[in-house]
This record gives sequence, structure tokens and C-alpha cells, in this order.
Amino acid sequence: MRGVTDHPWSLALVQLSDSFRTSVAELARELRAGVVTWSPEHDPTPPVGAAVLLVLAGGAEAAALDLLADLPTIGAPVYLVGAMPDHRMAAAAVQRGARDYFALPEDFDLLRRSLEREAREASGSRPAGSPRRSEALSVSRRSSAGAPPCGRPSTRRRVSLRIATSPF
Repeated sequence: MRGVTDHPWSLALVQLSDSFRTSVAELARELRAGVVTWSPEHDPTPPVGAAVLLVLAGGAEAAALDLLADLPTIGAPVYLVGAMPDHRMAAAAVQRGARDYFALPEDFDLLRRSLEREAREASGSRPAGSPRRSEALSVSRRSSAGAPPCGRPSTRRRVSLRIATSPF
């Protein structure tokens, strides 16, 4: 059984490039996360117990999109981390199964907050009264799957994206 067990939670990393390796390692250490590197082309079995899968693809975003399309279901959210602040890249990543796309260094604080949330959920500590992720997703799917403001059912899938921009 391959996984990280001596930490409160763990990240699995697929490194398509060396970009962001140091930043993500420091962030994992700060968040008390174990880190295991996974190479799907060499070992098709995902790491056991990883709370999050990060695909690090600075400069290799096209290869990352291909990988996302071929990834097996791993039971953990997948985040694509790249260097291109492009809404089309973000949309393509989400369409292929990523929960979100972060363009570093601009989105580093957003990535940190997302991983902090994943750490809380992995440890089971949520703010009082907040729903579990599965409960929140089922409620949001029921409420957004219905009708547009005019009352007719929508046949289009809604994808909501957040693009962070740098103030510089």
C-alpha cells in the first residue's frame, strides 16, 4: 500500500515539469501535509489516502490537459497548477475533471486557501453548521440543474470559473 501515513493528511503530486516544486513543498510543510510523487505513466495505481492530487505543469499545460483526460478516478480532488493565467486553460482543466486551475505565482494564495480547506475536510474539522462537501455539492447540483430565470429548463451545462488577476 503506497501512501503517506505519518502526516495528518497528504498531497499526491504529478510533476510534468520542475516548476513550482519548491513552492509546493514549502506549502505542504507549512500545512503539515505529507507528499508523495505519483507518475501515472509508470504506475497506474494512484497513491492510497491522498486527500488532494496536484498536477504541476508549469510550461507543460497542454500535456497536463491530456493527462487529466486520461486520469482514473482517484476519489480526491484534482488541481492543475500551471504558469499560464488563461481562462481557456482553466475552462479546459475543469472540463477534463480538475476542480480548479491555479496559475502561479499569481494564484499562490488561492491555492493555499484551497489546500487549507482540503486539509480541514481531510481531518474532519469544519466550521460548525457547515455542510460536508458531498452535501454541499448535492444541494448545489439540485439548485443549479434547474431552470434559468425565464423558467424553462436549461440544456447547457454551467461551468463557473474564477480567474484571479494580479494587481501589478
